[in-house]
Amino acid sequence: MYLQKMVSFVECMLGLDTDRMGDLIGAILLAKVVDLLTELDVHITWEDILQEEHNVGMFDMELEDLDGDEDEVGLGQAGTKVLFGGNACADKLDGLMVVVCEHLKSCSERGYLPREFDILKTIFRASVLRVHRSKFAQFIMFYACSLDPEICGTEFALFLTDIVTKKGDDPISRMSAVSYVGSYLSRARFISPVTVVIVLQRLVDWCVEYCDLQNSIGMAANSNHQIFYATCQVSYIIVFPL
Repeated sequence: MYLQKMVSFVECMLGLDTDRMGDLIGAILLAKVVDLLTELDVHITWEDILQEEHNVGMFDMELEDLDGDEDEVGLGQAGTKVLFGGNACADKLDGLMVVVCEHLKSCSERGYLPREFDILKTIFRASVLRVHRSKFAQFIMFYACSLDPEICGTEFALFLTDIVTKKGDDPISRMSAVSYVGSYLSRARFISPVTVVIVLQRLVDWCVEYCDLQNSIGMAANSNHQIFYATCQVSYIIVFPL
């Protein structure tokens, strides 16, 4: 009963996210929903996830389950559910994720997805990117990208790349963005090879510039090179089929 009330409440909140309410109110409502998803997410540990579903986790970007049989045991309303074992937050997260995905699909069908995606990027940057234990809330971002690969999908990849390569951003965000962009490009089958090459080129160029800078000032002047090493590792995505 409590789950149904929570789902209905979120449905009503997202139902208010219309042009008539304005971008500001719509952004606030969507941000509150994402905050709720993230809060539920961090209370689910990897130990709560059934071992046989170990591969159904972060960055499983094929999204093939969305077209499956909705009545299949273990799947949510839109085939998006990940199986959990005994965590009270799991069913809540699953139900709310389905509601948000349906909202994004509706936005896409009505031509509102670009506007909603811009809002989502801001929310992702502020509420999800720096959360260490987030495992599933970010799927709403990936699902939105899958609805419009050419624009949203490419834009998200470049958005993450900008965070990685901008020195002014905080190290935690940059490290997290490196992980996201590498996993996103290697798993998202809807991303074109051209986009992968563009992003890799930008990251390689940044690495070269970083090496030139360190050579000019002396490597000993800065012993903290984690972002550089992490960015170099993104090149491993070339072993994945494009």
